[in-house]
Amino acid sequence: MRKIIAIFFLSLSSSVIFAQKHELGVFLGGANLISDIGKSDYVSPVPNILEGDNDIPLAVGVIYRYNLNPQQSLRVNLNYASVFGSNEYANNEYRKLLNKSYSNTILELSAIFEYNFFPINGEQESAHSPYIFAGLGLFGTYKDIYNFSKENNILKIDKDEEFKLNYSIPFGAGYKYKFNWNWIAGIEVGFRPTFIDYLDKGIVEEGDLYFTKGFDNEEKLNIIKKYKAEIGDNRKNDWYVFTGLTLTYTFGRPACFCD
Repeated sequence: MRKIIAIFFLSLSSSVIFAQKHELGVFLGGANLISDIGKSDYVSPVPNILEGDNDIPLAVGVIYRYNLNPQQSLRVNLNYASVFGSNEYANNEYRKLLNKSYSNTILELSAIFEYNFFPINGEQESAHSPYIFAGLGLFGTYKDIYNFSKENNILKIDKDEEFKLNYSIPFGAGYKYKFNWNWIAGIEVGFRPTFIDYLDKGIVEEGDLYFTKGFDNEEKLNIIKKYKAEIGDNRKNDWYVFTGLTLTYTFGRPACFCD
């Protein structure tokens, strides 16, 4: 019986030490695209809201972090963001000539490696450090879909959206401040290159156009030619950027990385 009790308390103490390496918290900030429509700023967390758009220009997320040692961590993010853009607010004159705008949403799950330049995950009441990070992301966003139909020889166009999953490569930098043993506040900017060119809905591919019966080949070709008109440079895929504040709490007592 004594052995069972001893094993129980030993397991309990080990789980406390293990839990000290865990953090849970939130992200709050803004998001913007680096694309062919809208402003060409790389970092622009506060967008110009489009007239009549009821979405909130906000990026929010949940963070789980596992501290490998005082300077290295693994992190999982679940982020949601609304993104806006309009050529009305573009920095370049040639964009302003195109009356184009977009509104989209992004839902992202990412796994990231963090490196702190100074020890911050150890046993100290307060500390601070710049950090860099990189990883892999899976995100979903909406793509425009067009359906063409004929009624009494009159062309009708229905525009819809389709939610699609894609990959991104998150990387960026930030600064952390640890206080009161368990709390860590930070500010960061993270870039996400993608492998798609329709985050701003500026590219329409032939597979996004659907036809009902009644269209001959010439009509279809003319419609495809019109709607496949590309905005910007199709050789450059879109990026999205998260900029904001983080706040995490370390479980249990200050982390101990003893053997």
